[in-house]
Amino acid sequence: MKLINYMPQYLKNIREFQEIFKSEDEQLEYMNILIAKMLTEVIVKTADSYGLTRYEKIYNITEVAPTIESRRANILLKMNNRTPFTMNWLNNKLRQLVGEGNYSIKLEHDKYKLTIKLAYTNNDLIYLLEKELREQIPANMELNIYADGAVDISNDISLVGCVTNYEIISVGSNL
Repeated sequence: MKLINYMPQYLKNIREFQEIFKSEDEQLEYMNILIAKMLTEVIVKTADSYGLTRYEKIYNITEVAPTIESRRANILLKMNNRTPFTMNWLNNKLRQLVGEGNYSIKLEHDKYKLTIKLAYTNNDLIYLLEKELREQIPANMELNIYADGAVDISNDISLVGCVTNYEIISVGSNL
């Protein structure tokens, strides 16, 4: 945007106006960059600096994850945190975090066991997901989350492995 173009023709050639508008054009360009940056920072999936910090403060997230992707996942987990636990809720949460077709869920009602297999992920996401789900699912349910397949570390390196996280809670009676 050039402000000088909005001046009448006979004023466009005055050097003072040209210099004033040149300086104002620079400030307007800087403001447009800040506005565009703000629009990306309010959406969790595109935020990468102060937007993530702001969401972490809003949701009282004290353990800041080491990577931007993990921070986004942690914020999304907090944003979508609702009870009661349902399979539709879990499917929506996993679809949002890792994408359609990148996970499978096995619920064994008779054994009170929930197993989530992620096609690929990092250990931070497994830890954050396990921590969040532990607060959401029934306390008597065993939770197993693991990654199966290639875990992409960079564009050039792939590792194959399996990570298993689970917790068993036994409640006994001394009657």
